[in-house]
Amino acid sequence: MAAQPSGVSATPPKFTPCVAFPEGFSPPPERPREFLIQVLERVKAGKRDVGEYPYLMDEGNLAAMFSLLDVVGQGHITAAQYREALKTLGLSTEDLQFGDDVNITLDVFKEEVKKKMLASWAVY
Repeated sequence: MAAQPSGVSATPPKFTPCVAFPEGFSPPPERPREFLIQVLERVKAGKRDVGEYPYLMDEGNLAAMFSLLDVVGQGHITAAQYREALKTLGLSTEDLQFGDDVNITLDVFKEEVKKKMLASWAVY
């Protein structure tokens, strides 16, 4: 057997995935199946008015998403950006109360996205 070249290990290095999550976003759950079961149980409880519907995006996630849209840091986004954010989240853009000339602040964004999420859960 040939000798290993200098500086080369006989065993390969352990692979560690290097995944960076944007600030405010959480890494995926360690046990996705159990996580989904818990979420679905909370949805069922919400339908029975025994509990609250789950928020898959918490305050930090919504703030991080808003900051990705507000790239200049003005403290607001356009109504068009808001509509695209809703589409990206799979939420309805029907019956929006904002005209194209309205700027959406972070507080309004969080409140409205939460309302849309709750409305989407009610369908199931």
